Amino acid sequence: MRARRMATAAAAAAVLLLAGCSNSLPESAGNDTLPSPTKDSSTLRNGTTSPGTELDIGRTAVVRYRANPRHDSRISLTVTKVREGKIKDLKRFNLNAPARRSTVYYVSARVRNTGTGDLSRQPITLYGKVSDKLVVPPVEFGTTFGRCDHEPLPEKFGKGDRARVCMVMLAPRHGKIREVHWRPGKPEPIAWTVR
Repeated sequence: MRARRMATAAAAAAVLLLAGCSNSLPESAGNDTLPSPTKDSSTLRNGTTSPGTELDIGRTAVVRYRANPRHDSRISLTVTKVREGKIKDLKRFNLNAPARRSTVYYVSARVRNTGTGDLSRQPITLYGKVSDKLVVPPVEFGTTFGRCDHEPLPEKFGKGDRARVCMVMLAPRHGKIREVHWRPGKPEPIAWTVR
């Protein structure tokens, strides 16, 4: 019962974040019109993918992941699939009315630690762009969800280790997720275009 309440509260909170939008973005991004990624992919001198790069689903970006001084490394990140679900997939959760009017998306990605830092148990968070003024975070259920569990990286995740992650995103008012963003606190995201 406790797990169900946690899931319900988390789903409701996620919808509130969606409506506000500004809370789901890094402070440096602001809450005005979101910058559009560039069409051509480029690599910086340090080997990471340039902010503002636009990629197709299945293409890999190389990014720095720095949660804190202890968890600092470089990862290769590939959004592998974005598929539309059905709101009835979430029937075990007590969704509020705005959530029930959302479109459900499952976003899958692959992660590889290509640096030397330890990223054990660190979260990978991607965002879904619904419109130029709305980017949504993944839903945190607070309990397991077999179709798509949003779990942190494995307990041991050092150099060369690989993992798969999955996130549930809700696009309000039967909206559509047009891009998936990696937003590391910079104004320009790295984006994967959903076709």
